[in-house]
Amino acid sequence: MEAIAPSRNNSDVSFHYKAEVNELLTQMDNKQNEGLIIIGATNYISNIDEAILRPGRFDKKIFIGPPDLKARAEAFRLYLENYPQDKLRYDLIAELSENYTFAEIEYICNEIKRQAIVVKRTINTDYVCSHISSYNPKLNDNEMGKYF
Repeated sequence: MEAIAPSRNNSDVSFHYKAEVNELLTQMDNKQNEGLIIIGATNYISNIDEAILRPGRFDKKIFIGPPDLKARAEAFRLYLENYPQDKLRYDLIAELSENYTFAEIEYICNEIKRQAIVVKRTINTDYVCSHISSYNPKLNDNEMGKYF
């Protein structure tokens, strides 16, 4: 949404984009669109024009947060399943990775595998946990608070 309806208050937004946002707002308010459902998605809600977010245009905002404990455990299991390993404690690994997105989990798992290849070792829970603790997720409680 921030690509098609950037905030017009931003000085970096050209007249061209401001005109497009105005047209989009006009089209959304057009009575011919009754019965039409418009769904938008963004990771940057603060970069979207405020007028587009008002009731009557986008009435509902649904925050889709990071994966829960069970989903994180499954993600680590999925991304590490074909690599030589000792029995991993996915429950502990999932607990240590709160607020991690699936993309971050995939990145960490790829780093774990790359580094394990370099040092020629199988991976274990401590090895995975040390990598998790050396990486800070981009999402935190303060960041997520911007979406409510």
